[in-house]
Amino acid sequence: MIRARSRTFLPAALGEQSRPAETGYAAVLAGLPEELRRAYRDGDFTAGLNDHGFQVIPTAWIEAAQKRWTAAPPRQAMTATA
Repeated sequence: MIRARSRTFLPAALGEQSRPAETGYAAVLAGLPEELRRAYRDGDFTAGLNDHGFQVIPTAWIEAAQKRWTAAPPRQAMTATA
C-alpha cells in the first residue's frame, strides 16, 4: 500500500466538488462563521482577509504595482543612481 506524504489543496466551491456534497458537508458549513462559510462553501478564500496593523506596505499597493508591470523594458535607460 502506498500512503501519501502530502496533500494538495485546490480551492473550490462546494458545488464544484462531488463527494463532500453527498455527505451532508453543506449542513456543517452552514454553522460556520460568515468568513469561513464563504471560503469553504462558495470558494471565496479572500473573505475576511485584512492587512495586519503593522504591515509596512499595504496589500493594495502591491496589487496596483503588479497591475502596472509589463514585460517590455522602459523606454529610457537608467543613466544615474542616487
